[in-house]
Amino acid sequence: MIEDETRAPESAAPEGEPVPDVYFLEDIEQVKVLGDPLRYRMALLLARPMTCAGLARALDLTRPKAHYHLKQLEAVGVVKPHSQALSNGILEKFYVTAGRMLHFGKLMPRGGALPGNVSPETVGAISAFLAAMLQVSGDRTRAVADAEGLEDGYYFDFEARLTRDQFEDVRDRLVALSEDIIAMTKGQDGGADTVPFHLTNYLTRLTDPPGETGGETE
Repeated sequence: MIEDETRAPESAAPEGEPVPDVYFLEDIEQVKVLGDPLRYRMALLLARPMTCAGLARALDLTRPKAHYHLKQLEAVGVVKPHSQALSNGILEKFYVTAGRMLHFGKLMPRGGALPGNVSPETVGAISAFLAAMLQVSGDRTRAVADAEGLEDGYYFDFEARLTRDQFEDVRDRLVALSEDIIAMTKGQDGGADTVPFHLTNYLTRLTDPPGETGGETE
């Protein structure tokens, strides 16, 4: 669940509090707000400080529409003010996300009992959030305009069966890889020696269709 958007050029924000690597979403309302693909993409852009005007330019939105969605994110605490600066006599406000990675692990922890431990509303909201992430990922992939962009990437889409222990091992490896990538990208704000990238990382446990158990047949 790691995303890195290309940022539109904008005046550098004044120094402010560094953005934490990970922010654990605290309630269902935050997840619901992020279930809108436009707001999720806005949250990605705000991994670095940006103004409302900068967001409007980057997302090709009118200023009022960008302001509306920005305030929706701020109202639930996913986005917060970062700093202010004067530009041509106008006071500009910069905003950032609460964390470079938005994680719902505290709302639905791995291995938690279902459904008693997690409400159907929470599951539904997280599903919508994941769908928004996939839509943004698809948009970013379709935006790749040259062969080099495809050749430099890595693509893997796979469906199979594993034992429970093997499944958990794969999941733990992916979690560890995600944490390593977050650590590697910390402080990389651009430059000639950096490469912008987009990564979507999903592992979903499927449900057997009726009549199928995955066991051997007679």
